[in-house]
Amino acid sequence: MENPSEATHCGGSPWKRLLITASILSYWIQSASAQGAPITIVPNPPYGAVGSDVILDIHGLSGQVFTYTWYRNSLEDPNKIDFYHVPSATQSPADIRAKVFSNGSMLIPNLALNDTENYAVKIVDSVGLSRQASGHLSVYGLIL
Repeated sequence: MENPSEATHCGGSPWKRLLITASILSYWIQSASAQGAPITIVPNPPYGAVGSDVILDIHGLSGQVFTYTWYRNSLEDPNKIDFYHVPSATQSPADIRAKVFSNGSMLIPNLALNDTENYAVKIVDSVGLSRQASGHLSVYGLIL
């Protein structure tokens, strides 16, 4: 028969090991589900009118972000609109019509019909993990 004082030197009771294992699994599941939460792009207002402004908001994002890269249509370099570096609060290129804010949202001023498109954003967090979101913007002309 084992002496109770010896059992604690061998790693503790089975209940203690079970609680530690449950705690680790719980933390891992919470981290994995937070990373897997859907992120979407939502136009504000929901529909654009020619000549008006729209902000493409990012919904469902949490945590520290390092960069935002916006694309028109697909996540490919030829379709890149803008790159925003959060720590320095700089946008590149700086001289384009669109403006990216520190929360990653993108303002598109003076809408035109050809701004109707799918938009995507690639988000890189402070540890280098990448996530992406997409959404659609519809722009309508004035009916006379």
